[in-house]
Amino acid sequence: MRDKPKVGQTLYSLNVGNAARRVEQKLTPVIVRKVGRKYFYCSVRSGSYVTKYNLSDWSEETGGYCADSLLYLNIKSYEDEKTASDITARIGKMFRWDSRVKIPLPALIEIGKILDNYKKEGE
Repeated sequence: MRDKPKVGQTLYSLNVGNAARRVEQKLTPVIVRKVGRKYFYCSVRSGSYVTKYNLSDWSEETGGYCADSLLYLNIKSYEDEKTASDITARIGKMFRWDSRVKIPLPALIEIGKILDNYKKEGE
């Protein structure tokens, strides 16, 4: 759970889903306009379109439709998530069934030990 945002605070919105279909994904500064008990609202500038987010997880409230944005506290948190995603994709690509990379057994055992330290909750 993230901290409760404050009115006037600057957050960063990344366009995703249909909002990023034919355009570059871009981090845009947004300002928190209103904070309630369950939701908070952000907009790019005063008087412009306001987007509603859940306080519990900062996800966009869409009424069951695809979200158009993800919120980040700062640029570094976005960059960290992007780096983690890129590394995870590289790791996945290395272990695909059609991969031509041959990793020695001792190295695989070490990788297995590292992964054991990060098991999913509930396993």
